[in-house]
Amino acid sequence: MPKIYRVAGKKTSGEAADRWETNMALAKIERENAAKRLGCLGKAADDEPVFILRAQDALAAELVELWAIRARAAGCPVDKVREAQNLAEEMLRWPVRKYPD
Repeated sequence: MPKIYRVAGKKTSGEAADRWETNMALAKIERENAAKRLGCLGKAADDEPVFILRAQDALAAELVELWAIRARAAGCPVDKVREAQNLAEEMLRWPVRKYPD
């Protein structure tokens, strides 16, 4: 039986639902890791400003890709750059994208 989820008022199933479930798990894992002082958010100081981009943001993928280009030019580790590129590609496949409100 295919997975069916309601995303922003629309039903989605199949590959899109699988990606949606995977990304929700990633968000959940990031929240859990932050609470354990692990991962990107976990490493941030309590008073350090952070900016989070979500896949539903129609501007996010382009900005993450730009970050990857600049990070590569600055000599950041290749695996970190590739991780950002993969994330940008996944963001582009997000089933519902909108401009920030």
